[in-house]
Amino acid sequence: MGKAPQTRLPKLNARLGERIEVRIKTSGMKNISAITLMFRFDPTILKHVKTVMADDLVVEGTGFHNIVPLTPNLAEWRFAWSQIEPMGQVPNESLATLQFDCIKTGTSQLTWSLDDTDKCEYADVNAEKQEESADTYINGYVYVTE
Repeated sequence: MGKAPQTRLPKLNARLGERIEVRIKTSGMKNISAITLMFRFDPTILKHVKTVMADDLVVEGTGFHNIVPLTPNLAEWRFAWSQIEPMGQVPNESLATLQFDCIKTGTSQLTWSLDDTDKCEYADVNAEKQEESADTYINGYVYVTE
């Protein structure tokens, strides 16, 4: 079994009314054929505009993403991707870039959805889930001021 890549959400400061980019970055991504990722954010502070996938994911394989409202103050970005041939990325490359409009002041935590075993995972060409550790998924935040 291989090791899952470290996958990070940023820590950003922004201004009310600003459009920001939340880049999901990875390190150590090798021989991956399937990805499932989900993270939560506060939709009263951040309004999702669009998601741009890394070129590798768009050209190769099939991917889907959407935003699911969970409560009035909590939404979840969900992403699934797979292909036959395994792929990798250079360290600190963006897997996806999400654009958000900052619509209210405050802090929106960007938190990986890890409360269920299948919410975030990487798999190799044999559909073997990659081994995860305490630092596989790194949370972030967006702090919005006037």
